[in-house]
Amino acid sequence: MGRLEGKITLVTGAGNERGLGAATARRFAEEGAFVYLTDLDAKGAESVAAAIRDAGGQAEALAQDVTSEAGWEELFQAIEKGHGRIDVLVNNAGIAVLKPLTVLSLADWEKQNKVNLDSVFLGTRRAVELMRKTGGGGSIVNLSSIGGLVGVPMCGAYGAAKG
Repeated sequence: MGRLEGKITLVTGAGNERGLGAATARRFAEEGAFVYLTDLDAKGAESVAAAIRDAGGQAEALAQDVTSEAGWEELFQAIEKGHGRIDVLVNNAGIAVLKPLTVLSLADWEKQNKVNLDSVFLGTRRAVELMRKTGGGGSIVNLSSIGGLVGVPMCGAYGAAKG
């Protein structure tokens, strides 16, 4: 029996087969969890989910814009309908717009903060609501980055969000 046997988990930003989200989703499935994995790239997420299922795991891919509050609501309604609870949320989704500060637009700054910060708030709020409703508790993991501690050229907005 795996360490996550029977747990219902959600990993955001899991549509890149070489990324941390996909690796996390695969490992959770190997440990016995049912994994919902989301990404803006629905095809990428489905590819990762299919690989998990082919390896004997349980996974469902869902398209998600992590910056959409309504999207989070729909996602958690689907999770509650499908499994009745959530045990683990991994806020993995993130982006970096690589531009010097002098050419970085306010729109670039805001987009990064919506994906890297606002999405964590939106997902955590919904996860806590469902965890409290079902009385089971759970775990929420928010990924950070060394880029939040050490300056990285052309990544000021990313560093501010990930620190």
